[in-house]
Amino acid sequence: MQVIQDPRRIPQSDLPLFVFSDSATDLVSFLITWKTKGNWNHVMVAGTSGKFAVQSIGYTEQHMDVYLKKGSRLAFYSLVNATPAVALAVQNYVSTRLAKPWWTKMYDWIGIFGQAIGFPKIHTQGLEYCSVDVTNCLKSITQLLPAYDAGCIVMIPDELNPQQLHDYMVLNPTVFKNYGEYESDEGITV
Repeated sequence: MQVIQDPRRIPQSDLPLFVFSDSATDLVSFLITWKTKGNWNHVMVAGTSGKFAVQSIGYTEQHMDVYLKKGSRLAFYSLVNATPAVALAVQNYVSTRLAKPWWTKMYDWIGIFGQAIGFPKIHTQGLEYCSVDVTNCLKSITQLLPAYDAGCIVMIPDELNPQQLHDYMVLNPTVFKNYGEYESDEGITV
């Protein structure tokens, strides 16, 4: 694991990365952290250098600058057996989602409610929250990975919260590795 001084400088050749955030900049993030009693309240995909694909109010691709403010903390995970074909498949997954109609990219508020009351199976069919998006992205690329890796990813429950997905990655070090972490008390001048 490395300390990442500026995530915008991560080379395209090191992508894709799956990025956990603990920025409690809004009520939903705060409540997720409080409910899960964990460190991570958001997760997103870094498939293009300098950008994160983010399931928020809508599904968007944002410049990393949004997450590099004072007090932000990010953990980056990679696939141990990623290949250029995997990287391209992740980029295609993001592009396909971005091209969908706006109403299919809305945030799954019912799913967050289901998480909050302890019934993650309660959700809006066809909509996603952040950890569902990342899980779906991972599951979409399994045919490009070795059988063991694919089997491990297929076993990820469909409705995990960000902390649970992080813990799953930590518990499977032959499939996922901690690429690095970014932590800033001051942020980066953006």
